[in-house]
Amino acid sequence: MKRSIFSFVMLWHLSLAMNLHLASNSSVAHHGAACLDGSPPGFYVDDVNTDRTRFVLFLEGGGWCFDTASCYGRTKGASGSSKSLAPTLADLGGILSNNVTENDLHNYTRVFIKYCDGSSFSSLRSQPVTYQGSSLYFRGFGNLNAVLDSLDELYNLYSANEVILSGGSAGGLAVFYHADHVGSLMSKATRFTAFPDAGFFLDATNTKNVSVYRQDFINADPLWNTTAAGTVNQACLQANSDATWKCLMAPYLSAYIVSDTFIMNSDVDHWQMNNILQIDCVPSACSPSSIIQVNTYRELFYTQLQTAKARANMHFYIDSCIVHEQNLRYCDGGNLHGWNCVGWTEHLVMSTTPQQAFSDYYFRNASTAWIDTSAYPTNPSCVFSPNPPTTLDTPATSTAEPLSFAGYSWLPKEGFGGPGPNRWWSNGTSVQDDGLHVQLQAAPWSSQGFACAEVTLNQSLGYGNYSFSLTGSVDSLGHGDPHVVLGLFLYKNDQNELDIEMSRWGNATTGANNADCVNQPPSAGRASYWAMPHLDASRHVIVYEPNRMVCLAETEGDVVVYDWQTAAKEKMPAPDGMLVHINLWLFQGKSYNLTEGVEVVVSDFEHVPWSG
Repeated sequence: MKRSIFSFVMLWHLSLAMNLHLASNSSVAHHGAACLDGSPPGFYVDDVNTDRTRFVLFLEGGGWCFDTASCYGRTKGASGSSKSLAPTLADLGGILSNNVTENDLHNYTRVFIKYCDGSSFSSLRSQPVTYQGSSLYFRGFGNLNAVLDSLDELYNLYSANEVILSGGSAGGLAVFYHADHVGSLMSKATRFTAFPDAGFFLDATNTKNVSVYRQDFINADPLWNTTAAGTVNQACLQANSDATWKCLMAPYLSAYIVSDTFIMNSDVDHWQMNNILQIDCVPSACSPSSIIQVNTYRELFYTQLQTAKARANMHFYIDSCIVHEQNLRYCDGGNLHGWNCVGWTEHLVMSTTPQQAFSDYYFRNASTAWIDTSAYPTNPSCVFSPNPPTTLDTPATSTAEPLSFAGYSWLPKEGFGGPGPNRWWSNGTSVQDDGLHVQLQAAPWSSQGFACAEVTLNQSLGYGNYSFSLTGSVDSLGHGDPHVVLGLFLYKNDQNELDIEMSRWGNATTGANNADCVNQPPSAGRASYWAMPHLDASRHVIVYEPNRMVCLAETEGDVVVYDWQTAAKEKMPAPDGMLVHINLWLFQGKSYNLTEGVEVVVSDFEHVPWSG
């Protein structure tokens, strides 16, 4: 999900629940374990009809936090804290399912280990870091060890007959990091297997030849203290002492893993397309040039996989489906054909599903390499539904079907472009009985994770008073996400623009201004920034005259809460081509810690011509 750099845990299979445990007090004290907010790490165990001599341990994914601000944002939820964890967790499907037809491991002791450190369970700082008066604890490696010790205390994990360590996405990368360490904790008689899913993230550049992914990890390493503390594969660190960052990357790290390992991945992994290559490309909406870029990336995937393929302890299931995570169904919200956590029983490589391949490898010692030879997007077994708009890769324009609102015709925006830049989806605008609805929607096919919305009144109205009536509060959009922007404005180009905007422009500081009025470009006398109070309804007015701009904010009862005008003699744009826009979007094209969509309702719009 920064790029999220962040995915959401949404459950679908309502079967027997898994029960919450927190790491034991003794293990927490011994390993200094702590989520980012200081709370103890947690894990869920299926306690019904399970074999206590055989275990499946799954490390939860959920992106990374690369700086103190984004790590602090995680402390507000389960990705950085155990304080609000539910006492039970529904059946997660895939290799954690208790359904015999879906999972040949259904009677193993199945454990879902919560991820609350933002570093793929690798961070280890002895002292917390202070951010905005709060302490942040970077103890991911301690968390992993505390949970493992707790499982040993409860179920004699270290003496088990079989242990499978799996994980998805950031949890899959954690399996690469820690497979040999976890295996070393088991008895010599234990059959230990590593099963990373969607964790083979390439060391690759984006379409502008910038190594964003690599640089993110290099920048985060001093904060996490991962390589300095030696929490990832020791053989890799010793062999790369002059470039320890390589041991944070699966393609380099895989050369040093000695544990028996079954790698499951897409060679056109959806998250990697969006966040490493930084391209949106799915079958229904991908330009020919983008398909070429995706297949070039696919070729690089196999180049970087070569070292692992040459090792006898490495086994593979690699498909050419735009998907991210396949051996668990915990992040698709019940949609079996969504973009994440799908394909376990659907995708086919060499006429074999991921479920069949792992079982054939693990139980029957069958073929150990299922490699998709289909160039993207020609594997017919890949599941893609619902499809994104077909204009995904095109420049943003106002060409969708017009909407009728407040006596005017409005054109929704569609495609990719500024501000932001962002993805714009006409599906995010609609007219209902209570007014014009503008939505910033969750969009799993978008690299930002969200699609923004905008409408443009398709005629110039000239000088006058432009009034926008809003239902609902707009002082804390997206539960205070400082990157969410609501714009009510007149626009011709970047030098001829009159704005009222609700946003904190990336400033996460409590009490920061959340509104502005600007005669673009901003300067003294042309811009004002202020704090919009919490109102259940409000009206915002731009007074646009030849020699001045006035901004007003009023309550539903006509009480003025803000009144400002540009300085005398400030040049105003000519009215020709100045069109009214209403939009809801993400500053810098990314959210700060947004976990759900945002909606604004414009109950009315009115233009009163200037009488001067």
